Amino acid sequence: ELQPTAVLLESVQTENEDKTPGNNKSPCQKCGILFTTTSNLRRHERLQHGQDQQPILCIDAKNAIYVTPKDLHGPRVPIHIRKSFALQILLCELEECWDFMKAQAQSGNPGKECRHLVRTNHARHYAPPPPLCVNSLEEMTDKQLLSTSEKQECQEMNSRACIEGVDCVYPIFW
Repeated sequence: ELQPTAVLLESVQTENEDKTPGNNKSPCQKCGILFTTTSNLRRHERLQHGQDQQPILCIDAKNAIYVTPKDLHGPRVPIHIRKSFALQILLCELEECWDFMKAQAQSGNPGKECRHLVRTNHARHYAPPPPLCVNSLEEMTDKQLLSTSEKQECQEMNSRACIEGVDCVYPIFW
């Protein structure tokens, strides 16, 4: 077993060694321990600091709609989920999650949620996105990123969203 003074001495020696050029060690943002590989750093963060949760964002507070990555590993493909106890809604976009929750209900666990619905407990607070700018739609049409019919569809969708009091566009940054 290491004594606290030995651990402190070791970390000071490690810090001094790592100040030499050519060392590519990544520090943990929470505790400052240095790691030689990012995979070791991620494992440390997950196990020591509980950073195994994927990001989740509330994109429509009125209708309780969230967006989160589909899987814990690989590319972050966003999926939509709805969770509201007031509206009595628990929905995940994935069919595999429907099957999981149905099987849990049949085996006596009717309140069991899929991993995506569980993430809503760690959702970031809602911040309204910037409003859709008509100039940006025109610019995308000029650059041929949108057709004229798609531009019209976006404008109509934005108008309906404004009437219903919800956001039409929500940028996702992971």
